[in-house]
Amino acid sequence: MSRVATFAALVGVCASFLIATSVAQASSAAPQSSQAVKCPKAVSQLVYRLTSVETVIESSTSYAKYAALLVSAKTAYNRIPIPQLKPACVLNVGVPAEKSMNKYIAAQNVWRQCVLAVDNCSKKVYDAPMQRLWLDAGKYLQKAINNLAD
Repeated sequence: MSRVATFAALVGVCASFLIATSVAQASSAAPQSSQAVKCPKAVSQLVYRLTSVETVIESSTSYAKYAALLVSAKTAYNRIPIPQLKPACVLNVGVPAEKSMNKYIAAQNVWRQCVLAVDNCSKKVYDAPMQRLWLDAGKYLQKAINNLAD
């Protein structure tokens, strides 16, 4: 089974678990806030690498440096033992971190189109989509950071 299929199956199991838990806690009047969860070092490494990507976005960076940092994040992602993760880690840290990484990759794809554009890169055309993707990536990353126990 591929990593994506394994991850999707694990998310499905986690969703079933959360539904059952929600039904059991239905008597609670106040909604439960997500708590920081302990995750394996491999998950923390992914969050750390994504934080490096976020940091270079806030300053001027080159496409080559951005791409290299994303390769590092993808490598960290591929080292995560997904079937061994606890559901709370997957849902509270893993899913937001993966969504963040996917937004950073989508922004890289937009930037690459700009770099490869024959008619030169027009900031007007490419900047807004990249900014939007980076903003979304940062939001997902912050959620992963907030949910990750020290």
